[in-house]
Amino acid sequence: MGRMGTIGTIGTKRLANFMRNVVYICSGIVLMYLFLVSILSTCTLGYSLNSGTHTFFRPDYPVVHFMAVFALMGILFWLRKTTVCRDYDKAVWFVVGVWGFAAALWALCCMELPKDDPANVLLAARQMREYNFSSFTGEGYLNIWAGNRGLALFFYLLSFPLGVDNYALLRLLNVAAMMVVFLLLYKIVGELWGKGKRVAFWTVALCACFAPVLLYTTFIYGDIYGLCLAVAAVFAQMKYLRGGISLNGLCFLQHLFHLQHC
Repeated sequence: MGRMGTIGTIGTKRLANFMRNVVYICSGIVLMYLFLVSILSTCTLGYSLNSGTHTFFRPDYPVVHFMAVFALMGILFWLRKTTVCRDYDKAVWFVVGVWGFAAALWALCCMELPKDDPANVLLAARQMREYNFSSFTGEGYLNIWAGNRGLALFFYLLSFPLGVDNYALLRLLNVAAMMVVFLLLYKIVGELWGKGKRVAFWTVALCACFAPVLLYTTFIYGDIYGLCLAVAAVFAQMKYLRGGISLNGLCFLQHLFHLQHC
């Protein structure tokens, strides 16, 4: 019995190692593809007579991108040899706070109204406040795009404490959700890396320097909320595997906000 148990343990370890390598290889292929696409091309949002709003891909400037990559590698090498701060916990709160202040200013200064899917989801939520459920029938938006019903319900419930079509506060909620993402990312990377908090801090700092994340806070949709809950679900699962309390309900909420992409 003992020998059979040992053989079973060895087989389980080999299977785990095999599956881990499969995940590494698949992830490497996907990341390499995305890396090359981002280096060689960019995309713009335009209008097509056939399909309406459409994403167009066009060639970019790979030489400039490679220069930026080498500059980033140089900075990372310098940071690896240099101690910038001693208390990374306070430093990450400072970085996230500065980012949140800048993102809040941008969210409040950008007064452009929602368009396309966000506008339709918010309109459906407003109609539900008026006891108008026509979007669920016939050619209604939520009847055709049923995956966005959960998101419309979310904005419907938010309209009670925040008011109807309160775009400024909805954008500020995006900012708050992204700040939570940064702080949870700091915790997750810190636990997974296991070699101090320097890597976790610079992961958050570099993510905060990525300007499109800040600009994206004006997009009133389920993406940032879903990302926040997805990262929270990963963090909760890590805590559970380490003997903490299970918060798997976060996984359900995360799924709710991601339904619009089905």
